[in-house]
Amino acid sequence: MRRRNRSIKLNNRWGSRRNKLLLSFALALIAAASYLASSTSEDTRSSYLVAAVDLSSGSAISNAAVTTIKLELGEAGKLYLTEGSKSMDKFFLKTPVAIGQLIPLSALLVENYQDCSAVVLNLGTPMSQGIKKGDLVDLWAAEQASSVESIPVQIVTAAELISIKNSTDGFSQNTQTIELCVSVAEIRSTVQAIAKKATVVAVRTMSE
Repeated sequence: MRRRNRSIKLNNRWGSRRNKLLLSFALALIAAASYLASSTSEDTRSSYLVAAVDLSSGSAISNAAVTTIKLELGEAGKLYLTEGSKSMDKFFLKTPVAIGQLIPLSALLVENYQDCSAVVLNLGTPMSQGIKKGDLVDLWAAEQASSVESIPVQIVTAAELISIKNSTDGFSQNTQTIELCVSVAEIRSTVQAIAKKATVVAVRTMSE
C-alpha cells in the first residue's frame, strides 16, 4: 500500500513537472513569434518637413525654419515635402505656411520672387484679434463724406499680412498700423485710399 501511494506521488510530481515544461515551452514559442513579427514588420511611415515657425511667402526652406515628423499619409504623402529632398535650400514659399503645418509641394518655388509690394497704412478700426502675421486679408475703404453717404469698396483682395503695430496717439486714441503685400494691380487703389484719407478696414480673407 505504501509503495502504491509512493508511486502515485511520483506520478503526480512528474505530471506537474511536465505541465510546467509544456507551459514554459509554449510561452517561449509565443515570445519568439512576437519577436519575429515585430522584427519583420516594416515601418511604412515617412518623414515630412513641418514649419517650425510661421513662414511668410518668400521664406527659404532652411534647417532652422523646419522640423521633421513621421506620418503615414499613403497617397496623400506625395503632396508634401519630405525629409532629404534634393536642393532643399533652393526652395522658397510662394504662399505662407503656419507653424506646425506640413509644407505643400504646391507652395514651393525654385526662385525667390514676389509679385507684390509692401504697403504700410493705418486702419480705421482694429482688426479682429484672431488675425495674425502671415494671414491673408481683404481691405475695404470708404471715403469720408459729410453730406453724401460713402459706399465701401474692396480695394485689396487676399494680401499677406507682414506686420501689425498698435500704438496710442496724443489724444489717447488707439491706432493700428499694418504692413501688407499688395499686388501690383491693387497698388493704385490702395494709394488713392491713403491719399483721400479714407477709412480703411481689414478683414480676414474668406476661403472658397
